[in-house]
Amino acid sequence: MRNQFVKSISKMFKQNKKVNLITGDLGFGYFKEFYEKKCEQFINIGVSEQNMASVAAGISLINNNVVYIYSIGNFATLRCLEQIRQDICYHNLNVNVVSMGAGFSYGSLGGSHHLLEDISVMRSIPNMKVFLPSDERDIDQILKLTSKGIGPTYMRIDKSKVPNNIIPKTNVLKPREICDGKDGYIISTGGILNDVLDCIKILKTNYKINLGLILLSYINDEEYKIFKKKIKKNMNIFTVEEHSLVGGIGDYCLDIFNKRNIKYKNFNKIGVSNKSFSNVSGSQNYLKKINKIDNLGILKVIKKTFRV
Repeated sequence: MRNQFVKSISKMFKQNKKVNLITGDLGFGYFKEFYEKKCEQFINIGVSEQNMASVAAGISLINNNVVYIYSIGNFATLRCLEQIRQDICYHNLNVNVVSMGAGFSYGSLGGSHHLLEDISVMRSIPNMKVFLPSDERDIDQILKLTSKGIGPTYMRIDKSKVPNNIIPKTNVLKPREICDGKDGYIISTGGILNDVLDCIKILKTNYKINLGLILLSYINDEEYKIFKKKIKKNMNIFTVEEHSLVGGIGDYCLDIFNKRNIKYKNFNKIGVSNKSFSNVSGSQNYLKKINKIDNLGILKVIKKTFRV
């Protein structure tokens, strides 16, 4: 998905001179074209993420420019959180925070690079809109929308992605049904959809359990109609995310269901425990496995709920 981000924003530079990109001293290979052409809409601000956010706010104030700030997950969010809150969101500016490396994408670099609290933190800030792309088409659609200037946004990019033929070509702002289910639904987002799809296939083939899948690519309290339409009071509901169990899409869905009086049989949140920081390094798939959010870990929770 990173390649698509660079491709799409490069195209926007040519179409809209008010679009700008600031990076915190990374992406040399991916942004090579911008360096070589000395693009005036691109700044490498160095290892200075707090400054990156504040400078972006200043550029946005000039002629209502649209600015993207791009860095590795934690550095684009938690390191400069005060500047995002005070400089960008407080003034409701057209600055888009882009974090590369959601969840355990940078798992081999240790806990400092695991991005597991960002959805919770970013969605709690007033004026901030949170986007959770799962494939390259999502990236392109989100960039087309945010380049128009819609206020502060956050986009969480995973190193893994879902194949482009899986997700419907529908509005990224609304929850989208990937497949229908008579026994319940899994609600998920991001690259972990690959594990979810494997799990759904195993459940249907081996246990005759038919679960549907609803994709969240944007957190919006008003878009609840698909939940109201699809979820029934006899259904088991599962949320699956490569994120902390606290404040992620699981808590978001519970808030929506309670607010809209959406009935269900059981509700299970599948994600990463926040009881301690991870002291383990390894690949993204390895860390998903030991945190029990790979396809087998997800399967185990669902089988227990259905008592099979």
